[in-house]
Amino acid sequence: QKVPWVLLRSTVNDKIVHGFQKTMSIGEPTFVRASYEVDSQISDSTNECWVLEWADGHRQCRIRSLLSEKGYWRMVKTRKKKSKKQKFLHDVLLEEYPDADDEGPYMEIEDRIVRPSVFYVAILHTNIALQHIKSKLWLDIQPTGVITGSEKYEDSCLLDLGIKVGLSSKHKHRRYYLNTQLIKKYITQDARWVRRRQTFIFIFRGTHLIVYAAGDSKYWKLDKKFRLATSEQPAKVQLKNNGVFWDIFIDTSDDEEKPSYIQLLQGPDKIICTASQIRPEDMALSLERSKFELSLLPSAKNKDLNLSQSQVNVEEQKELFGTPIEELPPNLCGENGVPLFLDDAIAFISDHLNSEGLFRISGSADRIKELRMMLNSGLSLVEAIPEMNSREGVHITVDDISGLLKHYFRDLLYPLFPPDLVEILCQEPSDKTTVKSMCGTESVVAYRETQLNVKSVVNRKLSKIRRATLDTLCGFLYEVACNCEVNKMTPHNLALVFAPNLAHGKPAVSHAWKEVVSVMIGCYPFVFGTIINTPFM
Repeated sequence: QKVPWVLLRSTVNDKIVHGFQKTMSIGEPTFVRASYEVDSQISDSTNECWVLEWADGHRQCRIRSLLSEKGYWRMVKTRKKKSKKQKFLHDVLLEEYPDADDEGPYMEIEDRIVRPSVFYVAILHTNIALQHIKSKLWLDIQPTGVITGSEKYEDSCLLDLGIKVGLSSKHKHRRYYLNTQLIKKYITQDARWVRRRQTFIFIFRGTHLIVYAAGDSKYWKLDKKFRLATSEQPAKVQLKNNGVFWDIFIDTSDDEEKPSYIQLLQGPDKIICTASQIRPEDMALSLERSKFELSLLPSAKNKDLNLSQSQVNVEEQKELFGTPIEELPPNLCGENGVPLFLDDAIAFISDHLNSEGLFRISGSADRIKELRMMLNSGLSLVEAIPEMNSREGVHITVDDISGLLKHYFRDLLYPLFPPDLVEILCQEPSDKTTVKSMCGTESVVAYRETQLNVKSVVNRKLSKIRRATLDTLCGFLYEVACNCEVNKMTPHNLALVFAPNLAHGKPAVSHAWKEVVSVMIGCYPFVFGTIINTPFM
């Protein structure tokens, strides 16, 4: 009742039921098969996740793909060759149903209304089986993964019901548990975002569940020293809800009839089961160490949901990149709502102000992409940089961070300057009187009317958060430009780089807008209020 989608695993071949798609949307009909390898990159896909949409009647439902709100199962007859004879078998298609009415989704095929199939969900001890309501045929899974219709219920009709979960500690910055890479035995706390080795399949078994470690192709079980490891034979696991967090218990007995459960605790680096394995200085945290967070559908983008007490957590996590500045959560913002990332990036780049071509030279696309992913997963830049530098052959450069900073402003859903303000700022001045400002050893010449217009718009028309963010950025770029004798980045050169990132559309690349941005940087003390007047020329 707490999960909005499920995985279905065949008990015949232990593979996941999926509808393979080459794209992230459902187009042409495709067959549903039990052929998805659990140990593949399961954390990066959703085509093996299904929504059970309950219809009228006891345990009757349509089955929809999580990939699409219109992609449903339909059982059809397909012609197969068997020896020299033609034989009709039933199979399951995943199709897109573009329309809906009071009876549900439908599509038209040759002037005929076609609707998704409705299935009866039979609960059989610790498994389920699906029966097509209209034909009364059971879905029979073959060893090859092909799904056919059978008039008679067989053991091959049985399916495991499970969910895809990321397991993390109760911590300010979420850290996921995973299979150790080298030994592939213990479950350790070492990952700040989810990949295959950090994905676990929780499979329901009535009064308990078993946990499959996707990265190891084995199940959770305690070793002789009561440390959580993996094994060919699964141990029984139980969960106890504690608000957003969960207590986890695991069976220590080999007796199927009389299980003996012990609580899992978060040790210094592994999941353990006895307080004696916790260091004395950590004993005060032992109670907190029993709390785990379960995230449904973990993904590389960290768009997962917490499994909470009454429902799946109602709010999806906010990512740093792309989220409007006004909508960033408090933990990502500093004083006046300025993104903490901006302060961290400026602090790093400030140590390299004499680097020639600063902001103009591109960093490594791969390193920037990885840093972006880490920041979207909840890490701060201060944490992400040493994490990256600890990897063999990787060293984060100032060009990587300057490139990441440009990406941040470029990727904002709503640019720092709305189109209407860009239009106002780019208007041709009627008064051609010019003024000169000094930026280091460089003189910045601008129309006085433009300079006053920029000052007025920035201080009166931008929201407080946007103005504070722009103030922080332009103040730093002014400092960069003051070192232009060494780094060669004058206000004009910096404007060429940053202008397209502060606005969207054609005006963002216009000459007038670049001149406006040049004024914001080169005349920073005047625009942002520390100097009232600048001399005429």
